[in-house]
Amino acid sequence: MLDSNRLIYTEYEDPRAGTIAGFEEGSSGPLLLGTDKETGNQYIIKHTYPHNAANEYVCCALAKKLEIAAPEAYLLSPNERFSTKYAVAIEYLDGIKEIEKENLSTQMKKDICRGYAFQYAFAQSDLVSIRQWKDRIVTFDFSETFNMDGMSFLLKMLETTPEAAEEFLGRYLYGFKNSITADLDYANVFERNYGIDPEFTMDMIDDLKIRLSEILDPDIYEICDELDLMYPSEVSLYYEFAIQAVRDHWQKELGT
Repeated sequence: MLDSNRLIYTEYEDPRAGTIAGFEEGSSGPLLLGTDKETGNQYIIKHTYPHNAANEYVCCALAKKLEIAAPEAYLLSPNERFSTKYAVAIEYLDGIKEIEKENLSTQMKKDICRGYAFQYAFAQSDLVSIRQWKDRIVTFDFSETFNMDGMSFLLKMLETTPEAAEEFLGRYLYGFKNSITADLDYANVFERNYGIDPEFTMDMIDDLKIRLSEILDPDIYEICDELDLMYPSEVSLYYEFAIQAVRDHWQKELGT
């Protein structure tokens, strides 16, 4: 967990405000830009809804272990600048831009295929975000993954009626597991939008399925133990079981 007092905070102006008429803020609520007092490193801070912090942290940590191009994310200790005690600092990728479709390297094509499928492998219910950053295509904005948009309600229930909350968590996990069966075949989309050969796409998605099937329990525990610093243990267990469910699904599908 990152000490929130290390950062200086300013209001973050979402770049969509200048390109989309009537746009005020995204589904994650108002954002902050945090700048590290010592290193100068900058982070986008999501702090309004509790599921945002967990989803962003878990997906970014998983992406790193699976070698998916994505920003790094850190849970943040509470701070008076935050709307809730659940906040996450997401690496600010300076110079990120729209994808230059005419100049895609082989690595960029791999990034597009893997990054897009990775998002949906973990039940992304929002539009997938992928952009060009330096010589890579990064995927980001994982706030609406893991079927956990009702976390605010669940956290209140864990304080008042924990038995009922555990039942609801079981229902959320059941819904998440049902989403895993979604097909990850986006060959036609990538051919149409980026000129990527369908056979190449399928090879990359097959590669991602193998990576998902090989996620190790110690890596899952390492990620979810970090959640215990911010959330009740029931929440970290939910993410542990959800990640294992994804792994187990693809192990079964691949016959491994």
